[in-house]
Amino acid sequence: MSCRAKPGRGRRAPLIATLETAGPFRGQLVIRVGSQILAESFERSEFNNPYDCDRSDFVQRYKVIDRDEFAKNVLAALWIESEDGSTPITRMLDEACEEATEDGSLGLAESEGWR
Repeated sequence: MSCRAKPGRGRRAPLIATLETAGPFRGQLVIRVGSQILAESFERSEFNNPYDCDRSDFVQRYKVIDRDEFAKNVLAALWIESEDGSTPITRMLDEACEEATEDGSLGLAESEGWR
């Protein structure tokens, strides 16, 4: 018999709902996440709150005790290169650009040489 969490019972608060700043600013895409928001998001994440069959509930694995140190470690992890030279940040941006294109971004025009 397998043990599964009931759907919708996780503790995850979407990070996107708690971003402090996100948007175009002086020719740059700026995304700002405070260390407190990052810590809270991690503490509520699915990874950090697996379902425990014995307790029939979600159990928190880790508690952030130094938000700034944790933020530094997350930032370092975002720049770890794969064999192809990509990083979690470059992969995230590539995927977001593709999604914006598929959603019909008004900031794009099809290149003349494409067809």
